[in-house]
Amino acid sequence: MNISPNRFIDEIFRSLMTKDALSLAKLLSFKNHQYRSIYFSDESLRYLTDKFKNSPNEIYNWSEAINYYILSRNSIYKQEYINAFDFLNKSFKCLVDLIKDAKDENWQLPVLFRMSVDLRLLASTCDTRQKQNYDDDQEKDANAEGSNNQDLYAEKTADALMASFRNLCTDTRSESHVSKRWGMMHIVNQLFKIYFKINKINLCNPLKRVIENSGLKDLFPRSHQIVYKFYVGRQAMFENDYNTAASYFEYAFQNCPNRYIKNKKIILVYLIPVNMLRGYMPKQDLLLKYDLKPFAEIVSAVKQGNIRKFNQDMIEYEDFFIDSGVYLFLEKLKMTTYRNLFKTLAKLLNTAQIPIEAFVNILKFLEEDDMDNDICQCILSNLIYEGKIKGYISHKHNKLVISRDFKVAFPRLSTINPV
Repeated sequence: MNISPNRFIDEIFRSLMTKDALSLAKLLSFKNHQYRSIYFSDESLRYLTDKFKNSPNEIYNWSEAINYYILSRNSIYKQEYINAFDFLNKSFKCLVDLIKDAKDENWQLPVLFRMSVDLRLLASTCDTRQKQNYDDDQEKDANAEGSNNQDLYAEKTADALMASFRNLCTDTRSESHVSKRWGMMHIVNQLFKIYFKINKINLCNPLKRVIENSGLKDLFPRSHQIVYKFYVGRQAMFENDYNTAASYFEYAFQNCPNRYIKNKKIILVYLIPVNMLRGYMPKQDLLLKYDLKPFAEIVSAVKQGNIRKFNQDMIEYEDFFIDSGVYLFLEKLKMTTYRNLFKTLAKLLNTAQIPIEAFVNILKFLEEDDMDNDICQCILSNLIYEGKIKGYISHKHNKLVISRDFKVAFPRLSTINPV
């Protein structure tokens, strides 16, 4: 559907007059392909100016925000993304001030939500292009000087979002149904996405405390809660608090609508390693449903105690695991794989005193070529420390001594707090 610039402007004014924030947010969205080809000529810009001049104050107050937005859209049309970001950033700041000055109303929040997402995505485009330009310059001239702040526009966006967040937080006197505080979690989610991308996860902590102490944590829109708990879960994961991480990921996965298959798959990419570290292996039908073959292979290797297959699978799917941000967590499953291998060997030997040499031999057979007695003892010591094996090493006899009851010697992993 093609729409003229003037008709587009009329639609904006119609939404403003009726305070239809959802329609306005849809109109202003850069993701809306229906309006992607619109370019506002000087004549259209004069039309916009005249419309605002003849409007009541509550509509005229939007003039600056809308004008900057129109200039941003024009810049995108011309593929001038840096200019587009600067104009959209100004538009966003005008919108923040407009919402701050509005008394006892919060109908504008959906527009704020939409523009905050567009600003973050546009910043990502600008940072990517800046990095490409910098790399090209360095390639042309090894002595070239210039700024290499690869996250400049992400940080500018974070500053704008933080200003918005502070304004939303301070609206404590309005009635609940018109409080601007209902916008806090969405803005926090956008900040989380930026901080994770630029590797400043520690900056999430003060934002998390505000949400946790807001009294609204469980009352925000479900969609906001899903994103929030996903990122809080990721933070807990990096802090090795796997039980907390699992509870947040589980909430996000269970409450994410089934039609959002891609989003549910992303959640599983983090939930599966966390649960495996806690001793819970995913079912194969779940992995097949969400096309997670790399995890299916790792699960198979860990269960079998097949350290050779584990190493091969980690190499084969290395790019996927690194890009997903879970490679280092899956590496920790190597110890679980050793444990399951040693458990199988102990059952085969059917003895409570297992020669360390037997472990070394099976590991060498499975292509752990650097394995020797000292390294093997170190692995066993770590497994004992982590509680994955109950027993001790007799250095005098060079043996692992365990209980004759294999259920005691090799307790269920789900009963052990992961280290």
